[in-house]
Amino acid sequence: MGCRANGGDRPRKWADWSFVPVLKGKKNYYHNPVYTRNPTTSYKGQLLKINFTSNPNTDPKLKKEIDNIMKFSALGRMRSTLILTLLSSLVAAFAVAAEGSPEEVIRALYKAHRPWENKELNLGNRAVLSRYFSPELTKLFLKNAQLERDCPKGDLCGLDFDPILGAQDFDDHLNFKLRITEVTPPQTGRFEARFKLFNEEKPEQEQVLVFQLVQVKDGWRIDDIIYTKDNASLKAVITAILDEAVHLKE
Repeated sequence: MGCRANGGDRPRKWADWSFVPVLKGKKNYYHNPVYTRNPTTSYKGQLLKINFTSNPNTDPKLKKEIDNIMKFSALGRMRSTLILTLLSSLVAAFAVAAEGSPEEVIRALYKAHRPWENKELNLGNRAVLSRYFSPELTKLFLKNAQLERDCPKGDLCGLDFDPILGAQDFDDHLNFKLRITEVTPPQTGRFEARFKLFNEEKPEQEQVLVFQLVQVKDGWRIDDIIYTKDNASLKAVITAILDEAVHLKE
């Protein structure tokens, strides 16, 4: 469907120039991973076209929301600025939702924390921590950070290992490969992460960490990390460190 150039100041109604193929075996396009719409109109004799292409997302709700916006625009009920605002808001909302799935939260954590690339998560910053961790675990991290700041010079206080890697050492030129699977038997929000910290390690030497995630108002967040080799959890380790610090002050 096209639209003629309009010599006036007011834009014509929006037309949709998109063709959305349906996946084989599906009755409609709502499960397509990538979805494109092109609302098009003319303004002061010029062609005005908005290209909207979603990131890979198979959530049918996203497609229906986009369709609703396109439907109103085609009827001429929205100005171009309002359409752009709505589409931008919709994209942002679904981007957060996609990244907020349990597996994606874990992957995002390891994308942000790669000390072998000089990228380290600030475990003393509430805003940074809250992107990945539950409120309860965030509080423990902040208490540990305060303990480290208050530590007398020459003493060792707080965590003495990297809690995200579950270790102290790693290869300086690590070829990091992360594998995430649901635990067996499946449990809500419980995932297993496997990775090597040294390039020459054998499969049986790789790190195996179990992540327990919980749903909070902003989505899924990591509530605990279990270090399978030591049969210990991050929450328990930090709590023990804090309790010991209090005991030493008495």
